[in-house]
Amino acid sequence: MKPEIEIIDNYLPQQIFDNIQKMMLSDTFPWFLEPHSVYEEDGFSQFVHAIYREFEPVSEAWKQIQYILNYLQPHGLYRIKANGTPTYSKVIEKPLHVDLKEPDGSTTPHEVMVLYMNTNDGYTVFEDGTKVESVANRALLFNGKYKHAGTTCTNQSIRVVLNIDYL
Repeated sequence: MKPEIEIIDNYLPQQIFDNIQKMMLSDTFPWFLEPHSVYEEDGFSQFVHAIYREFEPVSEAWKQIQYILNYLQPHGLYRIKANGTPTYSKVIEKPLHVDLKEPDGSTTPHEVMVLYMNTNDGYTVFEDGTKVESVANRALLFNGKYKHAGTTCTNQSIRVVLNIDYL
């Protein structure tokens, strides 16, 4: 099944994007090491920063991120988090997945926005092979029912994306 995706380059006004990017790529932004990326023991540790979960902001970064919501205009939020994947010697695709699942294993109805925070040779890939390159200030929007995966990168020290799961 070919995913229905929307790609919007220069999603945010440059000054707003620059402020968010500067915050997230600074040496004072608090990153937390997760031993896995998608599934337990998937072999891909990554850094994460939770911004919104369980129906409330959980990070000071929320103040900056709210600007994105003015453009996205979601009806509701499930989760906002930043993912940082350190550089690897080659670009490797992580496991395909959906972001939100019900206890019975079905997919929670939701939409996904990936906002790429830096340009690198990583990408987002969908189950059918469709690839979207990581370009700073590019937004990727799609229905959360589509399996997708991020990748590592080789030409930057870290690949950073902002992931928003919403209604």
